[in-house]
Amino acid sequence: MIIVDYRMPENGVDLEEAELPFDPCRNFALLGKEEESGCSIRSEYKRFRKCFGKKGVYAFMRLSRVCTPYNTLGHIAGVHHVSMYMARQLAAKGVPVDLGLMFGAALMHDIGKYGCRPEEGRRVPYLHYYATYQYCRENRLETIGDIASNHSVWDLELENLSAESLLLIYADFRVKSIYDAGKKEQIHFWSLDESYEVILGKLDNVDEAKRTRYARVYAKLKDFEEYMISLGCAVDLVSAPGEAVRRPPLPVS
Repeated sequence: MIIVDYRMPENGVDLEEAELPFDPCRNFALLGKEEESGCSIRSEYKRFRKCFGKKGVYAFMRLSRVCTPYNTLGHIAGVHHVSMYMARQLAAKGVPVDLGLMFGAALMHDIGKYGCRPEEGRRVPYLHYYATYQYCRENRLETIGDIASNHSVWDLELENLSAESLLLIYADFRVKSIYDAGKKEQIHFWSLDESYEVILGKLDNVDEAKRTRYARVYAKLKDFEEYMISLGCAVDLVSAPGEAVRRPPLPVS
């Protein structure tokens, strides 16, 4: 289901969903009524829904996917898919996870990339955190913005992080792009081990100190994943119920 309320009043079916299959790199499965009722930031979550729908943010993201060479929407939707897939499992196991906060933070985590100027292209990976924070603050999404704007893997060096922060960093780690022969960006879901190798190949100025630091980040995420597995959570990704996400072979570094 897409997040914009293009719903037919007769049966509540999304117009787009009626024509196209669910795509984890385009669509968002909205919270159910019971999930929303258990959200501790319901008023902020509703402001987020209004911001994303009536203010045209989602429509803008779809247009950007067509008009630019970047598939930012695909990455954001993919991270949201992984975040919510794991968050719903943890919530079912009794772990205190706010699904509304997770939903909003996952979808807003890279919104700041749209706020960077063309001449800042090479600095987008560093600047978008602040732009994300600014956008959330201007739209009174303070709690969502706090999680969304602090999703760098280096944030794992902090001792205390919320479940929502850990899940967002974990999901962002596992959803990465590669480029096909035609230099077109392809969003893919990787295992934690595969992502580690993919990301090392993308880091700027990788020296031994940076590699060692990143190994510590990976170890913390691995511990978190093992914790989720110990609770009975599945970490294999699904694009739709019963359908496995297709992943390419790991590219050679």
